[in-house]
Amino acid sequence: MKTYTKYIILIFTINFSFSSLHGTDPQSIFDAIGFSEMVSVNIDVDWEALTADVRKEGKQEAVFSYKNEFGNTQYWNIGIKLRGKFRRTHCQTPPMKLFFKKEDLKLAGLAPYDDMKLVNYCVENPVEAKKLLIKEYMAYKMYNALAPESFRVQMLKITFRDTKSWRKIRQWAFLIEDTAQMLARVNAKKVKNKKVENILAFDDKSSMRVALFQYMIGNADWQLYAQKNVKWIQKNNKIIPVPYDFDFSGLVNPSYGIPNPDYQHKTMQERVFLGDTLVLSEADIRFFLVRKAHLLNLVKDNNFVRKDLEKEILGYLDTFFQGLCKGKVIAAAPHAKPMTVTAAMASSKVKNTQQ
Repeated sequence: MKTYTKYIILIFTINFSFSSLHGTDPQSIFDAIGFSEMVSVNIDVDWEALTADVRKEGKQEAVFSYKNEFGNTQYWNIGIKLRGKFRRTHCQTPPMKLFFKKEDLKLAGLAPYDDMKLVNYCVENPVEAKKLLIKEYMAYKMYNALAPESFRVQMLKITFRDTKSWRKIRQWAFLIEDTAQMLARVNAKKVKNKKVENILAFDDKSSMRVALFQYMIGNADWQLYAQKNVKWIQKNNKIIPVPYDFDFSGLVNPSYGIPNPDYQHKTMQERVFLGDTLVLSEADIRFFLVRKAHLLNLVKDNNFVRKDLEKEILGYLDTFFQGLCKGKVIAAAPHAKPMTVTAAMASSKVKNTQQ
């Protein structure tokens, strides 16, 4: 494996001098890469060694490179390994995790947030694969707009270069912010206890926000108390759930998806509400309605979302907002009673927020 130490030292010196001179908190490698909405990246790696055994847990050496905002190529010696459960064994390019070296980050004057998840194409058809990737990316962006306690994402045009054959695999992908950086950004800490038996330990507003968001995007592939596709963080002595992994949602609607038999679903786009309470308050509804225009504009204004995809995404979201505005019954889990929002919609003020 070729290394690029002499280049890295030069890059480190420049970055360190900038942060020191300006007296600012050092940015992370995620922030450094995120200078543009889309960044082109190369990863040089022994492709067969990385992907031949999808259940292998060890890291593979690789070189991560990209051109920064000044056009200078940055080289980083990293570790890379496969991750995930379903997608790890079913996707053409499995999801990965990238590990930067803390000592290299420190020498560069960057924050010590050293690992990031990488979401790649899953299906073989590149057109479909790109659409699925963009829709999941947009789910993250929409939740970013609803809560600071969320994972930021960065879109990439990535080229994997096999160091044995120099065969190139080109695709789009996106990075997910390091959990440690997200915690520091929102001034929260990790919840060490894997089991929390007291429901009062959870922040009610945050839990309802997650449940309604998951309902909005049609995601039944999560569980609050089992920490399935949600991460618990603690802030102000309350547990706040942070959702991730939205590919099995109705919004994304992947061809490899399986309708959830636990809720008698026949299609991926059926919704089920998995929140705790069976009563939606006026505040719960207002929270989403006042943000409706912003959420829809995120889709309309995004450079990656073409018109056909925009129509598909907005059409699915519209069914959610129509339900809130009309007081339509929300489909709850089978063990619970259906929940209506009619009573909470009595206020004309709420109705006017969606204009």
